[in-house]
Amino acid sequence: MWSRERARDYRQKNPEKLRLRETVWRNTHRDRWRAIMRRTNKNRRIETLRIIIAGGLAHITGTEIIKCTTCECTDIDFLEINHKRGYGREIMDAYPGGRMKYSTAIRQGKIGVSDLNILCRPCNAIDHLMRLYPEKSRYPIVTWPTT
Repeated sequence: MWSRERARDYRQKNPEKLRLRETVWRNTHRDRWRAIMRRTNKNRRIETLRIIIAGGLAHITGTEIIKCTTCECTDIDFLEINHKRGYGREIMDAYPGGRMKYSTAIRQGKIGVSDLNILCRPCNAIDHLMRLYPEKSRYPIVTWPTT
């Protein structure tokens, strides 16, 4: 009879066997593996966006509406994390482990979110241009059709 303790002990004693078994399974079930990873990554992304919208891990309720803070676009595929003061790419790339670890650190509450907000891709591009060229007075306003 298998128990949690026995299973844990087996995993600790045989990491190479388990790694090999997982690799073989992934190679023989490539389409299923990709579907699982797409779903997992999308769920992690949604969780990260919810934490940023809520203002931190301590404030999350699960009822947050994930949307662009400028134009209120709600399409998850268009939304991005924006650093309000700029230099977001440099910050994420400099983080040990890169962007995926940065996102994980946000979900674990190790990184504060007060300097982050959610913008759709067009609003994020406009925000970037506004920081690059502050002397320009006219900027386009992004609006999404309501259908």
